[in-house]
Amino acid sequence: MKMNCLVDSELIGGAVIRVGDTVLDNSLVSRLTRLKDVIKS
Repeated sequence: MKMNCLVDSELIGGAVIRVGDTVLDNSLVSRLTRLKDVIKS
């Protein structure tokens, strides 16, 4: 297994993990976007 760790200074909080074609996005920006979408609907 090979792992690359990168720090994105634009990422406010949380993590974005990419494994092959799968992306696990638990960043603060994506969580707030999902919350905004829920509130709008």
